[in-house]
Amino acid sequence: MAIQVSGTEVISNARALTNIASVDATTVASLSAAGVGGGAPLPPTWNPASTPNVTYTSSTTWTKPALSDDTWVLFYSVAGGAAGSGGFYSAGGSGGGAAIVVGILGELPSSISITIGAGGVSGGGGGYMGGYGGNTVLSASGFAFTANGGLNNSSTTAGGGFVFPIPVNPFTITPTVTTIYGGGGGQRDNNGDGAIYGAAGGGGGYTGTHAGGTSTYAGNGGTGRSSSAASNGTFPGGGGGGSLNSTKAAGGNGVVKVWYL
Repeated sequence: MAIQVSGTEVISNARALTNIASVDATTVASLSAAGVGGGAPLPPTWNPASTPNVTYTSSTTWTKPALSDDTWVLFYSVAGGAAGSGGFYSAGGSGGGAAIVVGILGELPSSISITIGAGGVSGGGGGYMGGYGGNTVLSASGFAFTANGGLNNSSTTAGGGFVFPIPVNPFTITPTVTTIYGGGGGQRDNNGDGAIYGAAGGGGGYTGTHAGGTSTYAGNGGTGRSSSAASNGTFPGGGGGGSLNSTKAAGGNGVVKVWYL
């Protein structure tokens, strides 16, 4: 026998749901766990260039806002970029990597610890390597999702990064690596490498002047110069430029941006 609510059938004689206007996050999770419906619903379209609801530039704790449990939450993290090197190395620092985590508000932990990675310190002039960028980390329920800080050497070295599948609660899975979210590498005697979600690398300063790379959504790399001061990487996460004979440049600090979709 079919089941009706206020005269409207909601469960048919074939035991199928019908005329259901909407379901909450708890129901979605239960149906998904039972193998019904093919998993969690797809989130709304996200534009990384849009203005986030919240931006964190220093380490803190995210807590659940007073919104509908069905709200999608997207965290976009960028790590700190590496500083450029001096002397023989003279490489630009690589940009900070990126991480993107998505989940449904009602199923997320009540709080998530956020650690913002600092940009690498240049150390001024002199023939040595600049500092590495710090990692930007989201952690909760024993899981830590890390956007890797930029590195620094005389070759192209991406900062690395992660992207996550889209379950109801991402803080129940182990992340997998993907290169598209990595930061751009620094160069010794060339322009810095670009990036998409990660930050771009700084230009080399061994001979002449070399531009930093460009990132689509994160910070750009600083310009490398052999005989004058290099430029700092831009926020967030850009790698600093290198310099053979002058001051090498610092990397940009990291960030976490949050959208409620």
